[in-house]
Amino acid sequence: MININELVNDSDFCQFIETNGKKIKAVVQYLSNDEMQRLPEGERYKEHIRIDTDCELNLQDSVFYKGNEYRVVYEQDWGSYGYKNYTAIRFDGLENPNSNGFELT
Repeated sequence: MININELVNDSDFCQFIETNGKKIKAVVQYLSNDEMQRLPEGERYKEHIRIDTDCELNLQDSVFYKGNEYRVVYEQDWGSYGYKNYTAIRFDGLENPNSNGFELT
């Protein structure tokens, strides 16, 4: 297997994103059409990014990129190749991922 960790940290490819109060290096791209198919139907209209990094992120972590907040919703472990791949969806604070629906009376 080819370890591409050097590319993830190469200044020609990587950018800085902020999470948990610290800046980390990552390659950030918009999702391809195939990757968008993994998203739930209601999430496909929101802005979404793909994050490739060797830093550890957790699901539901907030990530700040170009002045916008995103939430990590999907993870793929490509550790054998030197990085992990995350999908993050733009979060504007109005959504609540754990709403429990409406209360019946």
